[in-house]
Amino acid sequence: LDRHEQATRVWSKKTEWVQETAKPGELGMHRADVMKKRIDDLTALNAELVAALEKLARLGNGDSYGNSIGNDIAIAALAKAKGESNA
Repeated sequence: LDRHEQATRVWSKKTEWVQETAKPGELGMHRADVMKKRIDDLTALNAELVAALEKLARLGNGDSYGNSIGNDIAIAALAKAKGESNA
């Protein structure tokens, strides 16, 4: 029992940041489930940002039309990364 209690204390100490940064939709969820959801969300966001940057790189051929489209893509990607998008 002592080893189990010690493991529980270590887990609680190492995952306290999850509890302290909980968002409304995460209330009532297990800490491990919150961490998995956050990792999954960040992985998906990373894939979207990489795709947007790849598209931006293909459009960045030096003409003003491509640069305008590229700027719009970059601005939208940055807004989403900062949590400013409702998408």
